[in-house]
Amino acid sequence: MIVILMQVKDIMSKKIISCDENEPISKALSEMRKNRIHQLFVVKGNEIKGVVTLNDIVRREFDVSTTKISNILKSTPTIKSTASIEDAAELLIESNMRALPVIDRGFIGVISESDIIKNIDIDFRVEELAKPCFCVNESDNIGKIKHIIVQKNISRVPVLRNEKLIGVVGTNELANIVEQGKGLDEARGWGLKNKPYKEKLNIDSTLASTIMKDATFLKSPVKAKKVIDSLKRSEEVFIINGGVKIITPKDVLKLVGRPKKTAYFQISGLEDEDALTVAKIHKIIENTIKPISRTNEIQSLHMYIEHHNKHGGKTKYSIKAQLPTQIGMIIVSKVWGYNIITALQEAMNNLEREFWKRYEKLKGKNKAVKRLSRGK
Repeated sequence: MIVILMQVKDIMSKKIISCDENEPISKALSEMRKNRIHQLFVVKGNEIKGVVTLNDIVRREFDVSTTKISNILKSTPTIKSTASIEDAAELLIESNMRALPVIDRGFIGVISESDIIKNIDIDFRVEELAKPCFCVNESDNIGKIKHIIVQKNISRVPVLRNEKLIGVVGTNELANIVEQGKGLDEARGWGLKNKPYKEKLNIDSTLASTIMKDATFLKSPVKAKKVIDSLKRSEEVFIINGGVKIITPKDVLKLVGRPKKTAYFQISGLEDEDALTVAKIHKIIENTIKPISRTNEIQSLHMYIEHHNKHGGKTKYSIKAQLPTQIGMIIVSKVWGYNIITALQEAMNNLEREFWKRYEKLKGKNKAVKRLSRGK
């Protein structure tokens, strides 16, 4: 049973936390940590220029003290204050955002996953909604966690000791150490607290147990109301039932909204292009990901466009792309070219080729499993 009789304006936050695109990434990290948020909107005057997220910061290598926010800025969908909560839930799911800017003659507020979770009455079967986790052991390092987060398109990884949940590492924890630079102070045998002795360690080789936070968990069987109450205080809830499963706000939002078969994409690096070029780029991307979205549940495509050799007269472009799908993250490494449209088309061709190759391989495996099952 779902009871939602509200519009976005009824539950949105009017507190707007933003940054300027010319500020360093370290400034955005500081603001996100201070306000306990995962994304920050970039504003010029009262105009939304885009968004910077913790996910993008921890997945890419930056010197956060000198690199400008504009280098990681990407577009964000917006929503009207009169939109329904169902509409907000749909857009959050399809765009893979945790919060959306509310626009009504200007930027007037923000609606987030937690705003919706705190204002819904919903029932569901917890065992059906909870999904399996990709876990690490306390002796595993941060490099392994980062690899899982990028390849599996997730934002948090539970940490186990002897197959029992002892903590979780998410993008917040990774962002905290990214902000500290290329080295991390760790006490030998003491972790990050009460350390009598310090030595410099490489971030990727640091143990998961040194940065993990406490995990919120419930033992099955458990009622939906208890899960919702826990999600009002935590970013995720782990369900213990012979193993470890997880429920996130997005999982609940999928019960609230009615996701459309719309393919969203976010692009950083288009600020210097004219309107006609931008329109062509959008069309090429749409033509690529729409057929994919008909066969597989996908999230927002992330496109990174960089400009090189600006002072040499002719601009050279490099293009990277990431497409989160049900069958894993499809990654297109850098494609180079002096013509942005040609380079983009090549990148999209590579993405399309890689997706269908992986899709057909998985389909073949599933058919083989079915044949074996029938033969037993």
